[in-house]
Amino acid sequence: QKLAQLIQEGTMEAVDNLRFLEKLQDPCMRLAAAEPKQIPKILPVILNYIRLIWSTSRFYNTSDKLTGLLRKVSSEIITRCCDKISLAQIFDGDVLGSIVTLHESIEAGEAWRQAYHQTLVAMGRAGD
Repeated sequence: QKLAQLIQEGTMEAVDNLRFLEKLQDPCMRLAAAEPKQIPKILPVILNYIRLIWSTSRFYNTSDKLTGLLRKVSSEIITRCCDKISLAQIFDGDVLGSIVTLHESIEAGEAWRQAYHQTLVAMGRAGD
């Protein structure tokens, strides 16, 4: 009896989590394929969905789960920017192209920081 109840509760949680996380699939796929200069336009969509999850999910709105989700977004932004920066390009003499890429990467990081803080304010958690 107790095992069946635990399985049923776990299934309900998994279905609820999937329903919310599926909404993130498209914008996260766009982020995973984005150039650094495209990242700032994608971030508000991702953060709005994360805010939706925080406010309406029955199970995925815990601090630990949302922190993990935000860390994954941060890591993807860093990965996208690092993949675009080429030391070989710099050493081959294309310094100007590398400077542009570095500036775009800095702007992507700054856009993430600003969008994150705007979302915290909208959620009423500006002190976090």
